Parts: sequence; structure tokens; C-alpha cells
Amino acid sequence: MMRSIVRDDGPGLAPEQLAHVFEPFVRFAAPTTQGSGLGLSLSRTIAEREGGAVRGESTPGVGSSFWLELPAYLPPRA
Repeated sequence: MMRSIVRDDGPGLAPEQLAHVFEPFVRFAAPTTQGSGLGLSLSRTIAEREGGAVRGESTPGVGSSFWLELPAYLPPRA
């Protein structure tokens, strides 16, 4: 598996929020922040379709980490 991680030092999410963050149109950002609330939902759907996963963890007041795991492609040996 290949893993790509994105971390931030923003306000973080409470466990109740993190439980819903992958649902379509769910947003916990300020109303002035652009976005539709579809990014994490679509990312998870595509990753799972390809045999991977998207996960996250967060601590209020500290920040969040989200990661994408996908199967690594290794070309066949000659």
C-alpha cells in the first residue's frame, strides 16, 4: 500500500464531528470558507473503489491528519 498524509494545525475536530466528516455535504468550516463538503466523501468513495481507504484523526485545538492509502503498483518483472 502507498500512503499519502495531509496534516494541519487548524482548530481540529471533536470526535462527534470526525464521525461524520466523510458524509456528503458535511462541513465544519466557517461559513465564509469555500467548499461544498464533498471532498472527503468523494475521496473515500474513489479510494475504496480502487481497493484503498481514506482515514482521519483529529484533536480539538491541535489539528487534524487525513491519509489516503492505495494499492501500490509494481510492474511485472521481466
